[in-house]
Amino acid sequence: MTRTDADYNRGVAATLLLLTALLVLALGAGSAEAGKGGKSTPKLGVKAPSQAKLLDGGKVTVTIKSKRKAKVKVDVALKQDGTKAKLTKSKKVKVKPRKKAKVKLPVRADAERLVQSCIDTTVVATGKGKGKKATDKAKLKRDPARCDGETPVGVDLARADHCDLIAPLGQQCLFPYANDFYTRSDPSAVTGLRLDLKSAAMPQNAGGTPIDPTDTLQYASAREHDDERHI
Repeated sequence: MTRTDADYNRGVAATLLLLTALLVLALGAGSAEAGKGGKSTPKLGVKAPSQAKLLDGGKVTVTIKSKRKAKVKVDVALKQDGTKAKLTKSKKVKVKPRKKAKVKLPVRADAERLVQSCIDTTVVATGKGKGKKATDKAKLKRDPARCDGETPVGVDLARADHCDLIAPLGQQCLFPYANDFYTRSDPSAVTGLRLDLKSAAMPQNAGGTPIDPTDTLQYASAREHDDERHI
């Protein structure tokens, strides 16, 4: 049987139609896979924040983008003199495939004194989904009006009467302990000093009630008298 040109053209057309159908199916499967929450490293961008705006209640803006649908845990930290401390609380952000999401994170109350500092500060944003961790960083824009050298920076003066100012960020007021800051002079004591703890400096329970320092002072006094008997 002789094959005509018409038969040949119909065969070519059928082949092209089949290849087109297979290509459409492959693209559809790829799009569906992209929409699933598989492993994908997100891309982060952090906008360089202003010191003045952050101290006036501003927030740190972070953008997130992912190839796949994802939930990304985002947090922001500060780096000063090689030391890293949390600037914001963590927040989980839902990201659509190939769409940019934006989150604005408020500054933690215990991080405000670091924002006040006039030393070079880098803001570091971190995002973690099911894939690898992603980071981005930016320099904190200093406010010359606040960094004039007239007022102490990075110091919480509101608790200066009951808490040593060298207490590390985010830790209890009494750290580091033992510390002569929490004593008073007493010539009758063996050491010449006695504990002088204030309620505002004591750890608090879940209800916000501080430990009564009276119990601690009485115990310390009893131990001292016991030590005196053995001298």
